[in-house]
Amino acid sequence: MRRRTRVSEEAARERKELDPGTCCRDCGGELRLVGEDASEILDMIAAQMKVIEVARLKISCGCCEKMVQLPAPSRPIPGSMAGAGLLAYILVSKFDDHLPLYRLNEIHPHGRRHSGQHAVDWCGRAMQVLLAAD
Repeated sequence: MRRRTRVSEEAARERKELDPGTCCRDCGGELRLVGEDASEILDMIAAQMKVIEVARLKISCGCCEKMVQLPAPSRPIPGSMAGAGLLAYILVSKFDDHLPLYRLNEIHPHGRRHSGQHAVDWCGRAMQVLLAAD
């Protein structure tokens, strides 16, 4: 019998134990662990979207009462809520994977209140940013 090669130990791992319980189904006696059979499944976890909330604290000096607040971080597309990772995903899906934007929006809707037009707008504006960077 040929033994399969193991996936690198550096790969992200999750262990799921299938535990039959503590009592025998047939006689009701107490079960004890005598070993295990383990196998590996290599799987792909879908991309996850998350909202990153950026809170800029407003601080007042106790002596001079001057207000201090750090500037907002720059965004790839000024005024847009799309982050760099989302824009990269959209551009690769469209231009490398040849996925139409309407399909991309069906697969991963960018929030309930956003229309499919957002992906089109983000794609066009991201391309403008990339062309301006040349």
